[in-house]
Amino acid sequence: MSEIRNCVSTAQCQSVGSTMECCTSCQSNMQDNCSCEGCGPIGVSCGSIEDAVCLPILADELYDSAFSEKEDIGSLTNLTFTLDSLNPNLVPGQLVCIQQIGISYDFIGLAQTVPVNSQILINGQTFTLTPSSLFNVSTTPGTPINLFDELNGTITLQPPCCCNPQTQPGTRFRVIERNRAFQVANLRIVASGVIGCTRFTATAVTANLAQPGTNAIPLSVFGITNMVFTGRICWPNNRNRMTLTDSYTPNLSVDCIVPTSNFIAPAAGGAGTFTANIDLSFIVDRRLYISSREPVAVFTTPNAVIIKNGDIIG
Repeated sequence: MSEIRNCVSTAQCQSVGSTMECCTSCQSNMQDNCSCEGCGPIGVSCGSIEDAVCLPILADELYDSAFSEKEDIGSLTNLTFTLDSLNPNLVPGQLVCIQQIGISYDFIGLAQTVPVNSQILINGQTFTLTPSSLFNVSTTPGTPINLFDELNGTITLQPPCCCNPQTQPGTRFRVIERNRAFQVANLRIVASGVIGCTRFTATAVTANLAQPGTNAIPLSVFGITNMVFTGRICWPNNRNRMTLTDSYTPNLSVDCIVPTSNFIAPAAGGAGTFTANIDLSFIVDRRLYISSREPVAVFTTPNAVIIKNGDIIG
């Protein structure tokens, strides 16, 4: 049997009997999909500052924020890949050479049904926030099972009475978020290259990794651990009720796919398979904001014009 390997060379060779047959890689007729078109934000054309008037509005006043970032790596061995289409030129036992890899998914978030995912510890006190930015991962119509990547809530917190006399407008408190177990929805891992001398594209079989009744896979399946986020926020001494916004920006990438088998003949109605080990990287940017809704005064010009793509829209 030929050696199993991962290759990126321009020529692929394999032994046939006592001879060595080589072939060059096929030329690709692929082209870029829809061209990318640049754009810019909405613009505002203001009149003279002399025309500005002062108006009262109700707005969220940002008092403090805390940022943190966590990362981890994951892997899975002997994951089955199924070829996207049947090719009669493929022969069982041929080398699988992977040249390009890719990953896509619809959403990464935390399970709404797990209470600890909504809890936050501030100065030793536990508060429960409300999940928002929900994404339904249920495979049963009419029975939602949600992931989320943002929490919101208004909490009341009294500064500790043992603090020294206040010399600053606020007191800094420690914030802890424990056991954040992320899941990925509709994960698709793709590999392309050549089998023997024939180009292929294959997709990993991941449906069996999902939670029952969902299309969401816990990242713990890949050995990615639950995450703990910590930081410190400044809480105002003259207010005990503030609003928290806790958001996560996760990203999952595939680093490497290494074949662990040669091409396996297709079953009836199939296109053939092979197995491979995969390596993944996971990173989460977490941002916590503390704010309060306050009446404020702003200057505005009544004759301002809002412009988008050169057209007046307001």
